Amino acid sequence: MTDELRPLVPLAQLLERLAGSYAAAAEWTREIARANSLDALRVYGVADDHATAVRQLAAECGLLSSDRHAVLAPARLSQLQVLLDILDGLDPPSVAPPSERPLVFTTPRAASHLVTPSGRRLDLLVQDVIAGAHSELHIGGPFWNRHGCDLLREVLLPAIAERQVAVHFYAHDPSSRAQPLNDLVKDCADYGRTSLYWWTGANPGMMHAKFVVADRATGYFGSANLSSLGLQEHFEIGMELGSTQASSLVDLCTRLRQEGFFTQVTKGPGRAPDPLVLLQTADGKRRFGQLRSWHTTRDGRREADVLCRLSDDAPRPARIRVDESRIRLIPGVDYAHVQTAGGAQADDGEAEGTG
Repeated sequence: MTDELRPLVPLAQLLERLAGSYAAAAEWTREIARANSLDALRVYGVADDHATAVRQLAAECGLLSSDRHAVLAPARLSQLQVLLDILDGLDPPSVAPPSERPLVFTTPRAASHLVTPSGRRLDLLVQDVIAGAHSELHIGGPFWNRHGCDLLREVLLPAIAERQVAVHFYAHDPSSRAQPLNDLVKDCADYGRTSLYWWTGANPGMMHAKFVVADRATGYFGSANLSSLGLQEHFEIGMELGSTQASSLVDLCTRLRQEGFFTQVTKGPGRAPDPLVLLQTADGKRRFGQLRSWHTTRDGRREADVLCRLSDDAPRPARIRVDESRIRLIPGVDYAHVQTAGGAQADDGEAEGTG
């Protein structure tokens, strides 16, 4: 492999994981070339953290220019297509036939002795999927109650606070019956990136699926609502998802959002997350943060209002004001909607600092 192609390998491998094969990834690059934009990947469900990762690797390997316009380099795109064709032509590794995954169950407490071993308990699978997430979670269900949300909260908050996992909730009814879910979303949003989508598809259809998917790699899908009754009292059946199933479920949710069947809340907890930036923190490290707003000081300097975890052992992100020189914008990320203010202090109750 030539030195010119080697920096493209991480991006090629990411596209292969998202597309399912190097051949499919090569077809994606042809769509990128036709559209002259990485936004062409949206039709394949590449959004949120995955879209950010693609743009970051594209910038690092020279496929995207490093300025704020993030222009594609045609010659580099052609080299990426050549690399994907080469990788597609290599002998694939031998793959063992997939094994059947056992079903998981909820039963009434009086019948719990019938579910053995304990690894076949549905509630434990749900909690294990959340506890094992490293980048993102997609969680959906039509009905919620307070005790069920408490069971989820036990594993959700550490995932968000300690591993900075992004959480996307999908639900049916934004009425007062959804208050336990609203409270859970608010708690999650206090610790990190949290999105909430309400079903807006045509009646009499409804959001009736029950699922938890982690990192497009594994998940739970079944009959049980993520409520205390579904997880601990009813007779329910579910299964653990493999990577292909998990990825296809997230792809469909993304397409449903794009076509208006789900609508994201625009105010309060669950609103669209602020765009990512890289922040130079006081310990000399570069850390990801979220750009909340720009501020112009009285002497004409521009400062950024950023939400960021300031050290490895910080219990939660802090909201700080830093000079523009200490942050780096990520090529391809949309910063057009970041508000600019005239030096007013942050007022939404998050921790503040100086920088």
